[in-house]
Amino acid sequence: MSFLSVVAAWSICSNAHAGLGAYKPSAAVDNYSPEVTPWPEPRTSTNGTLAYAIDPTSLSVSGAGAPTSIVAAAVARVLGQIHNNSVQSPPLASPVSIHGTINHLSLSVANPTAMLTDTTDESYSMTISSEGVSVTAATSFGALRALSSLQQMVEKSPSSVGGWRIRGCPWHITDAPRFSHRGVLLDTSRHYLPLSDLLTFVEAMAFAKLNVLHWHIVDAQAFPFASEATELGRGAWSPEEQYSVADLRTIVAYALARGVRIVPEVDTPGHVKSWSVAYPDIVTPCSPTTPRSSNPPLDPTTNQTYEVVEKLLRELGGIFIDTFFHLGGDEVMYTCWNASTKIRAYMERQGYGDNFAKLQQEYETRLLAVATSALPNRTLIMYQEVFDEGVVVPDSLVVDVWKRANNNTVPKSPALNVEVGVVARAGHRVIVANGPNGEWYLNDGFGTLHSCLSYVLALRLAFTLLCTLASWTCGAPGNGLCQVGGCLYALWGDVYTNEPLDGTDLSPNLEHMVLGGEASLWGEEIDSSNLMVKAWPRAAAFGERMWSSRAAAGVSKESQVNEAGPRLARVVCKMKALGFAVSPIAPGSCSHWSSN
Repeated sequence: MSFLSVVAAWSICSNAHAGLGAYKPSAAVDNYSPEVTPWPEPRTSTNGTLAYAIDPTSLSVSGAGAPTSIVAAAVARVLGQIHNNSVQSPPLASPVSIHGTINHLSLSVANPTAMLTDTTDESYSMTISSEGVSVTAATSFGALRALSSLQQMVEKSPSSVGGWRIRGCPWHITDAPRFSHRGVLLDTSRHYLPLSDLLTFVEAMAFAKLNVLHWHIVDAQAFPFASEATELGRGAWSPEEQYSVADLRTIVAYALARGVRIVPEVDTPGHVKSWSVAYPDIVTPCSPTTPRSSNPPLDPTTNQTYEVVEKLLRELGGIFIDTFFHLGGDEVMYTCWNASTKIRAYMERQGYGDNFAKLQQEYETRLLAVATSALPNRTLIMYQEVFDEGVVVPDSLVVDVWKRANNNTVPKSPALNVEVGVVARAGHRVIVANGPNGEWYLNDGFGTLHSCLSYVLALRLAFTLLCTLASWTCGAPGNGLCQVGGCLYALWGDVYTNEPLDGTDLSPNLEHMVLGGEASLWGEEIDSSNLMVKAWPRAAAFGERMWSSRAAAGVSKESQVNEAGPRLARVVCKMKALGFAVSPIAPGSCSHWSSN
């Protein structure tokens, strides 16, 4: 294939793909939505046509069973943000008359002592009327979601009027999330992310009602945790690029105050090359000439391996408070085990022959025993490879399904949504961590020249030809045929229209086995300079898919994008007003001059 033909394939498919994140606003709507409906869209809401003034500096607050310390701090934080960072009111077709002033906020929390877990009730109801704002929530964390909605609904009045207002009153909202697990994965190994970046990211997650930060702390490239129980921190990029125990406790507390769970991951037996800096004897030696030698796994034949793992898990178990803990298990490169004379001799003694899956079974069995002891009362998570390789694991294990269609790392893995159904029917709860065409890998789109040209573009040319012959729109929402490999970008429409239950063939009584999903930001091409713009507002689009009701049968993906687009564009403005670095999704301005 000539270089010019490759470039032509890229151009054809990319140009068609450009429409994926577009919506079709009416002539009267630019970069805003005429509604002030909170994001994600509430389960039910009704509203009127009146506008009320609201002054966050003089609002009185009362609570029944609340405010707890978490709610009280959230009220102060949100009112301060409303005062300092409210989005400017968009230009309207007709003047807005203020029909009264909201002077009071009342909060009622039924179970103020409820902890933040995977089963926490985040439901709330909120009424906004001339009598004030009234919030009723099942738990403190439901109250936090209500406050996020309130914050989004307040906007600055035009400068000629001054103050703040809420339009569309009276409002009556009854809301609760569809899925309990609404997560984003951050990878701090490939590039170190300063603690301040992580805290900013958590703040943005809370705004969008995302509730799980899956922290992929360490990997083959670097071990940025300054462990006090082991010497593993020697594998950091530099002494300055490390998280102390105090740093970890800081982010756990900061996230808890915002209703965000921190789920840590220690990925083994693969992705551990950085461990060899401190403990070379527990990482399988792997010659550079061995295929996939850059990802050598742990040596499962030595007791020291399990001793180091146990020390690390016990240490992290005492820092992270969440009931979930991720143990990894993906992409174990058997080539390195196969190249080790020591390991092959061990397998011969054990009667494993050339079946490296049996060696992985032995490792995972011992790891689960270690983890059960070191992490009591925790729900353990592993990547789908452990399930795919036939490793015997307890039913309580949650399986993280991430392999999209056409991913050939493990050829026997079925397409992603099929895998979700297979795992759930086998009795395991599931986290859906991608789309069938890579829609929830928000890091994709900036791969290396090698990864794109040598593998992906040849396939894109074939798919472009297929699109043409079949009269398909290459890159239409939900088609995804142009999303091949790890270097193509999923626009917000791809993210938004990816329904995690589609194609799973799960009966209604088994759909509860799907806990929710995760959007991933793997760190190969992500650092402080681009973390936020790569994530947002696509992570918010993902958040509505996780929180709000499933799209009605028969509603096309294009229609979903057209409906959500103006609302998401308005979310962009709201997030920018809060100081977040957010990518726009359409032409327009968040600073319109308006006299209405």
